[in-house]
Amino acid sequence: MKQPAIAILFLFISLQLHAQKIHFTDTSNEWKVVYESPDPPHLLSFEYEKFRGDTIINSKVYKKLVGDFSALTFIREDTTVKKVFVLYPLDDTSEQVLYDYNLKIGDTITYNYQMTTKVSIYIVGTDSTVINGIEHKVWHCQIPSSYSYTIIEGIGCLYYFYFPIRNKWEGPPQLSCFSNNATTPVLSPSIYSGHVQFDNTTSCALSTEKLTEIQSRTYIAPNPIIENSKIIFPYEIHSGNLIVYDAIGKIILTTEIRDVKYYALGDKQFSPGLYYYRITDHSNSNIFSGKFIKQ
Repeated sequence: MKQPAIAILFLFISLQLHAQKIHFTDTSNEWKVVYESPDPPHLLSFEYEKFRGDTIINSKVYKKLVGDFSALTFIREDTTVKKVFVLYPLDDTSEQVLYDYNLKIGDTITYNYQMTTKVSIYIVGTDSTVINGIEHKVWHCQIPSSYSYTIIEGIGCLYYFYFPIRNKWEGPPQLSCFSNNATTPVLSPSIYSGHVQFDNTTSCALSTEKLTEIQSRTYIAPNPIIENSKIIFPYEIHSGNLIVYDAIGKIILTTEIRDVKYYALGDKQFSPGLYYYRITDHSNSNIFSGKFIKQ
């Protein structure tokens, strides 16, 4: 009787270890960030970030976060106060709050945006998603008259986890893939951020080799849309899908794309407003996105 009991206990312990909440400073965490250049030929750049060792500054223990092209950054997480702190040794020796997991709708948090200008970020919505069987909180944030972005507990900002304190690109990049303990945990439900629905599955399957260069983008003509508006693809897509979201992330349209060079969008199913679209080309593992207006 002892052997079955031991096996059951081992299985229980294994499940408990697997079903732990992800923390931003878990040493196994890795982030893959992708950025598409706004200028032709719209090259895609990738960067991988991971933790590599610890250091002590002002009697506090920080983890060293290193990227392919980024300067060394120090991160620490205080689970007691539910906050993540960041320190840039090349710029300053004082830390800032990177993430505050206590914020609620209507709260504000002030950052030194791009390390220079103070800006107040508004929490305009909250949500949650399940990762590894554990609920993780989600915050939707807004910089007045500028970017909106989303933070997931344990993963960070879905643009770039230094954002909005620092962003070295001309525009916001996008988190392409997150891994923890050498796995890519799935988000259920997926989380809408900007004009992307992030679930940590589709984007993780895209290889750097297949996404090194996209010679041209999709475009809509005419835009603002009218009855005969079309989404024009850069080439014929043999197997893909199209998703259209409204400004708050609600899915308005989803459809398959097969063996066509454009999609007849029209305007009948859209109310006046701003919309975002995302096209996935399964055959070539490319993703295209954009926006349009219905007046």
